[in-house]
Amino acid sequence: MLARTFEMTQGKAESHYFDIRKHLLEYDDVVNRQREIIYGERDKVLEGADLKSNIQEMIGKEIAGAVRGALVGPADEWEPEPLLAELNTVLSLPPHVDAAFVRENGVDATEEELLDAAEELYERREGDYGAEMMRAIERFIMLQTIDRLWVQHLTMMSNLRQSTGLYAYGQRDPLVMYKKQGHEAFDGLLERIQHDVVHTIYHVAPAGQSPVAANGKTARLNAGRMETVMSKAVTPSPPGGGQGRGQPAPAAVDPSAPRWMRRQAERAAGGGKKAKKRKAGR
Repeated sequence: MLARTFEMTQGKAESHYFDIRKHLLEYDDVVNRQREIIYGERDKVLEGADLKSNIQEMIGKEIAGAVRGALVGPADEWEPEPLLAELNTVLSLPPHVDAAFVRENGVDATEEELLDAAEELYERREGDYGAEMMRAIERFIMLQTIDRLWVQHLTMMSNLRQSTGLYAYGQRDPLVMYKKQGHEAFDGLLERIQHDVVHTIYHVAPAGQSPVAANGKTARLNAGRMETVMSKAVTPSPPGGGQGRGQPAPAAVDPSAPRWMRRQAERAAGGGKKAKKRKAGR
């Protein structure tokens, strides 16, 4: 009788602790899935993936999102000044792109002009610094940004895990709320990575070189510091990598797709009309 009581008690205790461990693993799985995504992207950088097209895509998204988010409603109600001030922290805008230009030409023309300016400045920087150095700068910025924001995200997820327990007092499952808020936080992390990369790429130059500055705020990469961070990232892409040989032809893009996406497809196919003009003029 006593032995059977002990056996039943032991079984209940083991079942209880098993449920606790299972519950903890479900919390860990949330961060583990996020870690797989971030480490996968980080490995691509270290393995020499084509970051130029990825970063230009980020630039296109950031500019298009800013323009579309600010220029809403009738043109006489627009306030282009804050938009231009924000974009001027990304790159030096052409002098003719001012508030009057925005109001007179509308959303599409403004977006097109800003995307042209961003693309031309990017190509000019690559011409000044050299393709190999520009690829190293891209990897340096991407690695630094991912690592810094990922550490901040882990701290935030740890704090979130502790605070979601309070939802139990409101008859809400803390694990469900943790998954929901963790997913939202991860989406925010990806947006911050894009934002910070775009707001940094035009402001970094190799030490000792005259940068194509934006607002006079351009950091120079110290060779020794860059070597420690980039010891693996400067490995050149394998032959035929990126957009080179051996890659499938780019798929056609829907004409109704966002403008930055159509421009990305044009670059993958050999460049749009303005890009071809620039190449012909060199």
